Amino acid sequence: MARLTPDQYKALTRYRFGLRASRPPGVPRLGPKSGPYAYVYARWENFVPWKAWRDRGGPRPPGVWKTVPNWDGWTPWDLLKEIRVRWPLHDTQPDPPLPVPNPPGPVTPSLAWGQCWFVIAQNYQAATAGPGYFGRAFVADRAYPRPSVAEVQAYKSAGIRTAGWGDSRPASDGDGTSPQQIVAMCNDLHLDRPMFQAELNREYAAATAMIDQLGGNGYPLILNRSQIATDPVQYADLVSRINRGNVFGISECYKNCGWGDPDWGGLPMAGTLGATYKDGGCPGATQDFYYSRGLIVPHRDSWYTAQWEADDYRAAR
Repeated sequence: MARLTPDQYKALTRYRFGLRASRPPGVPRLGPKSGPYAYVYARWENFVPWKAWRDRGGPRPPGVWKTVPNWDGWTPWDLLKEIRVRWPLHDTQPDPPLPVPNPPGPVTPSLAWGQCWFVIAQNYQAATAGPGYFGRAFVADRAYPRPSVAEVQAYKSAGIRTAGWGDSRPASDGDGTSPQQIVAMCNDLHLDRPMFQAELNREYAAATAMIDQLGGNGYPLILNRSQIATDPVQYADLVSRINRGNVFGISECYKNCGWGDPDWGGLPMAGTLGATYKDGGCPGATQDFYYSRGLIVPHRDSWYTAQWEADDYRAAR
């Protein structure tokens, strides 16, 4: 079996996980996963669910390392430490920091569960190519295909978070995907929890009514914050929910459609949601456009993955 030198493996692994900007020179191309460097692919694939578990905490999922291996004198712990230095796990405040209205209480909720999501519409199968620290949110809209229970279970067995999402229109509207449909999908497929949307004020009202019906805290909520702020009563409610951890705010920033910069408004959002798709009103944007300008922060922010294929998922950080 061909093997990389320890220095080559360390440099290539740091490149694979975004810790260096360019592929290290002089390192052989790995070729197919079944080829001579299969052990490198296996190390990386085993690292992803282990890192996701270490980030999230809780019981160790099946299949995750019980004993962390030694990688030729450099270990997964070393790689995890570098990743967390570059992208702190709970470093969610924009730079420069903005004042937070109605500051949280003495215990600040962890935002980790609301970070790093693929919000999926079509071609959900391609999402298997993406890193395991991204959760997978499958759309409840029946116009799109959805995974099977077995496919969802495969994600969960690998320690990957799952959710069901939709535009959260009131059922009485007769269009869109209601919160009731989102929750039904989560129950049918045994997804971890629902993810709601609030681009419009009526979506916010329907989503939060369902959240109150379900009870508890920690519901991811895709937001157009400025729109919700047009209703002072709703906005005060949103501020309260975010500050006490009832919802994880995920702020839309669709530069592909010409929108403005991330719109957190000083709130402790879990992160930002970018998109790259092209359509009649949206000329498109690349992942690199977002990353290079600091609009999407690796290991924190999320992507709406409309029009993505496997290579797009692989490139996400």
